[in-house]
Amino acid sequence: MKLRLLLTAALVSAALACGGASQTTACKNFLACEAALGVSADGGTIASTDNATYGPNGTCWISSAVASGCDSTCKTQLNDLKSLPGFSAIPACNAK
Repeated sequence: MKLRLLLTAALVSAALACGGASQTTACKNFLACEAALGVSADGGTIASTDNATYGPNGTCWISSAVASGCDSTCKTQLNDLKSLPGFSAIPACNAK
């Protein structure tokens, strides 16, 4: 039982170290735009968890499956930022 637990822990650690995804362009653009605007997608203050979640070392990049969902969320959040005043004047918000 101990051996199985140790082996499982080793495999999980290896998967996290080797199998993680990289931050997507959509999430880079979302965070840059949010920071430049100084507000979150809902018009409130920027959540400190945004960078911890969507940033380059965020929790989104532990696997390809999780990364895919985060990428979709970043695209939606960036689209939501478009409704805020000043969006079109901010270069960081118009990155491709």
